[in-house]
Amino acid sequence: MVNFVKYLVFIKQNQPIKHLFCRYQPKFKIMKLKKFLMAIALPVIALTFASCSNDDDDDTPLSKVPTQFTEAFQKLYPDAKGLNVEWEIKGNYRVAEYDHNNNMIDTEVWFNKNAERVMEHNDYGENLFFIPASINAAIEATQYAKLPWSLGEIDEYIMANGNTYYMFEANAKGEPETHIIMNGNGEVLNVVTGNEPDITPDYQF
Repeated sequence: MVNFVKYLVFIKQNQPIKHLFCRYQPKFKIMKLKKFLMAIALPVIALTFASCSNDDDDDTPLSKVPTQFTEAFQKLYPDAKGLNVEWEIKGNYRVAEYDHNNNMIDTEVWFNKNAERVMEHNDYGENLFFIPASINAAIEATQYAKLPWSLGEIDEYIMANGNTYYMFEANAKGEPETHIIMNGNGEVLNVVTGNEPDITPDYQF
């Protein structure tokens, strides 16, 4: 007890208690601020992850895909048997997607509500050898196959009426991303700058 009293006297003489508290008060405030910021940040982080997980809400397990769609797909694409086929809903369409040719081609098959194929979309990456020689020659003849431009992704769209279209990505330093759309005859129909066109069965070429 005597030692404790001496300790209080020492503190009073050398550093008043209120000064001692004020010395550490900023640390207390910082700790409280950190806890406050953490309380705000955690819900935001949780919401971000939740929104990311919702991006795949349209994916449909195979067991829930109506049989008329799976049967139509299997009939049209027997070579896809045994491959990993993913189904999802895009707008008013059901879409089957799978990779093939050593994962160099990504194919989407679009069906309407009657399980009729209305579009096939083939993503060839940057592999020009997958497209017909006439289309290859047509794109090579454009300015976008010459410096400073360089060609990127190649997409093929086969519509329900049998018409085929190709879209080429082209990039050049200081230029916006550009997409060149051609028909099956190699004629340039449109050149789109900026965002990549979202081509669906309803797209007007």
